[in-house]
Amino acid sequence: MKKIILIFFLILNYSLVSHMYENQYTVIKKIEDVEIREYSSAIYASYSAKNNNSQFRVLADYIFGSNDKNENIGMTSPVNMLQSATKDMLFRMPDRYEMTNLPQPKNNDIRIFKMEKRKVAALRFSGYATSSKIKDKKNKLLETLNKFNIKTSNQFEVLVYNSPYKLFNRRNEIIVIL
Repeated sequence: MKKIILIFFLILNYSLVSHMYENQYTVIKKIEDVEIREYSSAIYASYSAKNNNSQFRVLADYIFGSNDKNENIGMTSPVNMLQSATKDMLFRMPDRYEMTNLPQPKNNDIRIFKMEKRKVAALRFSGYATSSKIKDKKNKLLETLNKFNIKTSNQFEVLVYNSPYKLFNRRNEIIVIL
């Protein structure tokens, strides 16, 4: 019962504060439904597990105080999910942190790293980010980029902006690093 209450609190907290810490980017240009964006460098916490629910829980534990300072770090939006063999989930750390003042996770499987400035192509979609929808949007993104001879790295991420309990007006994106 305590775990259910904790998960409910985490999801409620995520849905209430995620808009306050949304990752900022610059749109360089728009090609049909695709945005070419530039993201500034940022610090991320990453965790890889076979079960997506445990990924969220482990990272949420870290930002809600399971760290060497017992500090609440704050939830950001979106949650990044790498579309690679490892299927890592990433939480971006709020901008007030540097590598030198970021609390260290108590869980040694959480990796903290700085992602350098990067350029991506992004395609927004609504609803839930199911496997079939991700595959469809990835193909649409690649089709558009190929049509305009834009080369990609083949490194894809799914960005999820909303809690799982938000039913309407959901925002997701598939991005590929250029």
